[in-house]
Amino acid sequence: MSDSEIIEYFSNSKNKTCGRFNSNQLRSYNEFQKPSRFKWLDLGVIGSLILSMFSIHEVQSQSKKYGVNPGISISKNRRADKIDNLDKKEDNAVMVITGRVIEESGEGAIGVNVVQKGSKTGTSTDFDGNFSLVVAKAKAKIVFNGIGYETQELIVSEENCENIIVTIESNAEILGEIVIMTGEVSSNKLYSSRKSIWQRIKNIF
Repeated sequence: MSDSEIIEYFSNSKNKTCGRFNSNQLRSYNEFQKPSRFKWLDLGVIGSLILSMFSIHEVQSQSKKYGVNPGISISKNRRADKIDNLDKKEDNAVMVITGRVIEESGEGAIGVNVVQKGSKTGTSTDFDGNFSLVVAKAKAKIVFNGIGYETQELIVSEENCENIIVTIESNAEILGEIVIMTGEVSSNKLYSSRKSIWQRIKNIF
């Protein structure tokens, strides 16, 4: 029997034992300790803790180096998302422009084109000169034109987009012709200002 087998036998045996030993085995035996598996488990746990502490320290060092606070970065990202959402809402905002186009006489101008400059968005005035136009911006330049009227432009914003009054001027029309004879100017027809469209319609009736 080997030394370890002898020690294990006498350690587990509670009864008296009788036997023969070789001359080289007649000596004292000290019980040796078996290696515990828990010892290796403890070493593994300690190693994992050391590695995790090292990783945390490395992250903190990198954050200090570049001036970054990981706890604040999340809130900054959320704030940036909110700003982006607000920008998108502003881009998708629309403005409703309402008002009335009148002639110099104060009567409503019929059939005047009301168009957002630089786009195909437009409408025309009704029988009383009223109009309503929806544009896809918070600020727009509106063009007013029509047959027999001077073209006018007006910048409209959200502050002044409701119930606006636009006075449109009529084009001057010369009825007749000028004849130049021997240095003198004479006319065979009189000059007169052009009647408004509303006045012409009333004269029909």
